Amino acid sequence: MSSGAVAAAPRLAGVAGSAIADDTAIVHYGPRCFLLQGVLALQEQLQLFSFIHKRDVTDWDNLSPCMNPTPKTLELAVQKHGAQTARVLSFGANHDEAAVVVEMVQKAKEALGWRQTIESLTIAAIRYCASGSNPTIGSCFPPHVDHCNDGSWVFLFSLGCSATLQIKSPDMAERHTFEMESGDVLVFDPSSEAAVVHGVDGVACGEEEASSSRMAELGAGEFEVLRHSRFGVQCRVFLAG
Repeated sequence: MSSGAVAAAPRLAGVAGSAIADDTAIVHYGPRCFLLQGVLALQEQLQLFSFIHKRDVTDWDNLSPCMNPTPKTLELAVQKHGAQTARVLSFGANHDEAAVVVEMVQKAKEALGWRQTIESLTIAAIRYCASGSNPTIGSCFPPHVDHCNDGSWVFLFSLGCSATLQIKSPDMAERHTFEMESGDVLVFDPSSEAAVVHGVDGVACGEEEASSSRMAELGAGEFEVLRHSRFGVQCRVFLAG
């Protein structure tokens, strides 16, 4: 697509009201922004995080402390066991290594009733920690519009601790604040025309949440980091048609 392309909103089908049969609630923030609550089951969250975790080559032990820590974009191995790294990975829809990510995007797409097939996607991940809990990793991301005018849609999955997000589309009179839990996904058009303002106000990584039964299951064993962090896994998805 050309650099000035704007994503055409796929027609919703098979969605009755604000919820679907598997108890995934769908909140509409205008015609080009949707919050899908509880779309990923626990095992699916672990599968998606495993994809990120196995490719994460970020040098977490040598980040420099600072007065105003910021969220950190992960450095990922381009191939599972390769030496080349990047902050954004690109895959075709039929690429074997990205199969688990395509599967999660497909599930969210089907929850919305979108029939278009996935042509390709990019994957990036950002780690957040609660304010004051980590000297190098922050909890907030300022409100912004992506201004990504390539015709893609963003599927933003949240994994780990809950986060407080804000959203504002041109159809809304004021910004709305909501909690995004692990397993939720925010789907939106990132173009300048859609003008979806979004940001992260903070992350809840307190001891109460970290010790909850939900986090004990999610952050067991090698995924202990999920009990004290929130990972935003952002997929920019190109749909056919």
